[in-house]
Amino acid sequence: MGWKDILRPIRDGLRDNLPSKQPHDNPEKNVRRQQDLLKGFTYFDSFQDIDNWHPDQAYSFQRANTPLLPRSGSTVVKGKSNITLIHDFSGNYHDYENVHGSFNTINYQNELTEHNILLAKAAGSILTNYVWTAESAARSKAFALQNGFDPVKVLCGIDVWAQSSEGPGRLRVTYPKEIGGGTGTGLGVAKLAEVGLGSGLFAPAWPYEHFPSQSDSEAVERSMWTGNPLPETLRCSCTVSDRHSIRNYMTEPILKNAHEYPAGSENFFYTDFKQAFEQFVYPSGTAGENRAVAGLVSKFV
Repeated sequence: MGWKDILRPIRDGLRDNLPSKQPHDNPEKNVRRQQDLLKGFTYFDSFQDIDNWHPDQAYSFQRANTPLLPRSGSTVVKGKSNITLIHDFSGNYHDYENVHGSFNTINYQNELTEHNILLAKAAGSILTNYVWTAESAARSKAFALQNGFDPVKVLCGIDVWAQSSEGPGRLRVTYPKEIGGGTGTGLGVAKLAEVGLGSGLFAPAWPYEHFPSQSDSEAVERSMWTGNPLPETLRCSCTVSDRHSIRNYMTEPILKNAHEYPAGSENFFYTDFKQAFEQFVYPSGTAGENRAVAGLVSKFV
């Protein structure tokens, strides 16, 4: 049973419609579950499991998908924004939905409101969706202060992929509108730093997924984070040739307004987001081919 099977009945007030608990008779799944439990995950198969769970059962040394990285000093730095990277299995919660009015009317949460303040307080922080504005960010800060919640714990999403959103249909939009995301990601971070909120970067591996050339990917990532100029011969699938050479892309890189922390060392970490691999060994003891490790990528340090 996935987390949406649990949350959606709660969301819609349909607790009685929760799917019945199914027995786990799959040996491989049972082994994987035991391994996940050792990594710090907790499985809830029913409402009864949730009711019976106690915080003392939590594994205090959480390893799970993300390592414990050393952080020192205050989390409040004037003019800086705390950065959270959301990639693959990082456990983002921007899909938190508010249902009100007519049945199954969904409103994605782009700011801190009365609909999610209790969740934010219970979790200690909240990651919003990425369609926010300067005005809604200011409202989020004001609402946080009114409710005794630390504004830096409000992480406003920035969709790095939005800058490559083209074609018919609904386009992805993130701050600032029209040029946000991609090489303009730092502009969103700058605004959130100005307001005093945190930043959640969705799909930070965009340079490696959008640009076919490895050298272009590395150059674009450096440009996003440090403000280096883009290659003159940059190639991608966007129909507008200079789509990513937006105004101010070099003057407002991400790191200019990011509250940096050491990630296992004194230096900021670098990653190409490649999938991690392990060597598969057959039961006979013969080494086989390398294969991808689910949920493990080389971005982790």
